[in-house]
Amino acid sequence: MENRKPITPTFRPIHDADVTTWELPDGAIARLGRGVIRDIAISSEKRIFAVATHIGTWIYELDTKQPVALLDTERGMVNKVALSDDGQWITTHNWDGIIKVYETDTQQCVAKIQGWYKNTSQLTFSPDNQYIAAAGNGYGDVYMWHTQTGKHVVSFRLEGRVEGKRKKDERHPTRYPICFSPDGQLLAYASDKFTLTVRNLKSQQRIASLPTTLHLSSQCYVYGLVFSPCSQFLAASIQDLNTEKTLRCKYGISIKRP
Repeated sequence: MENRKPITPTFRPIHDADVTTWELPDGAIARLGRGVIRDIAISSEKRIFAVATHIGTWIYELDTKQPVALLDTERGMVNKVALSDDGQWITTHNWDGIIKVYETDTQQCVAKIQGWYKNTSQLTFSPDNQYIAAAGNGYGDVYMWHTQTGKHVVSFRLEGRVEGKRKKDERHPTRYPICFSPDGQLLAYASDKFTLTVRNLKSQQRIASLPTTLHLSSQCYVYGLVFSPCSQFLAASIQDLNTEKTLRCKYGISIKRP
């Protein structure tokens, strides 16, 4: 973990509109295009949005839709980005497996965390913006770190995981969702193909193991998770990879706390 690495100063002045010359490597005079888009995040305070691309992370003003910064350009190939609810923090993941945390206003990289090589499926901030949670690109372990320091907080290892080779023509999902409850007390994630796990973050205990009832085909996977505003219910969407459609069946589950 490497902290507080000075980088480019604050947001670009409005007259510096030639984005083809931003953050170029030595010897280059311009770039073509703005990179293949891998992920997009918008802060809930709706001031900026971030776009993860193959050349770095672009930061845009939401009102003007104009780029104001380009981050994480050392190697590019950024595949995930998340913004804290208060807009103060940006976190990214690149194909080298490095998770970085930036201060939005200064663009200073405050933490570097070793993640999964090419395979972080999702990054998300806790509701109080104090922690970052991440899931790998598979039914693997879920990790949490402190936002400002990158210090590891807790890992949740998946019980009963069975490793095996992918069957011929079998398709795997590209999303392995995780989410915090709005009160910050619970973390939910897809722990295997047809099971959701809910953890109490204070006790770190599993308080629910929820089988999805939508075993419609072997190619149905949990695609999205969200808690209700009261933190008492959890809803999931299911994607059928055979039909390329997200099923519109939804369900809610009451979470009883210990």
